[in-house]
Amino acid sequence: DRGGEIQRLELEHAKPPAGAAPAPSPKPAPARAHRPPPRVPMLRRPVTRGWVRQQMNNLPQLLTQARVIPHFTDGKADGFVITEIKPGSVFEQIGLQNGDLIKRVNGQTITTPQQAMALYQALDRANAIEVVVERQGQEITLHYDLQ
Repeated sequence: DRGGEIQRLELEHAKPPAGAAPAPSPKPAPARAHRPPPRVPMLRRPVTRGWVRQQMNNLPQLLTQARVIPHFTDGKADGFVITEIKPGSVFEQIGLQNGDLIKRVNGQTITTPQQAMALYQALDRANAIEVVVERQGQEITLHYDLQ
């Protein structure tokens, strides 16, 4: 319970498409065989549209709650790392952690401040917000249903 607002956090794994036959149990692979990547966990939580608007209406305050740094791989921008998240901040409340690399929001890659601002403005009209982060080398999807 946070300030009278109940929040729920669920951990889900990617599911096969509807109608797909269940996969047979795999046989142990030889030591040198390539193994498929692990399933990407998805964290889901409902949030109210009013709460999101309230947080977004004060951008200067929002920007004091964490540090966001451009991230580059092989000289190419590939997202933003979030650090110095203040306890109790919006970033902590939505499940982001220090060191998370924010890669995509609602399917859009975010590599420039201009892209981040355009997306920030578009979130007000969204029915859901989906953030893909890389956390400790693994991609995780944070999904927020706006109610």
